[in-house]
Amino acid sequence: MIFETGTIVFLSLIVLFWRLPQTSRVWFIHHPAYLEIPFGLAAYALHWGTFSGMMAAATAACMCFAFMQILKWAHNNWNLWKEIKPCAIPFYVSTKY
Repeated sequence: MIFETGTIVFLSLIVLFWRLPQTSRVWFIHHPAYLEIPFGLAAYALHWGTFSGMMAAATAACMCFAFMQILKWAHNNWNLWKEIKPCAIPFYVSTKY
């Protein structure tokens, strides 16, 4: 039960990450702590009060860490999004398409 709930919480991160512009995604891949720490704190704050809720938040935070490490490894080894450079401002949206 805890693993399934943590997976559902983690899927919310996947949806939010997918909705970001590509430049922001690349920036977060290069700076994973700016995504992992706030996500973990938000998950803990939302699930505070029960043991199963805290374990689900811990599972989601661990899955977030693993997801970002896999993305970082894939980005470095397979040159994903090689033409896109990380921007200085994480939520900068380019007007050029």
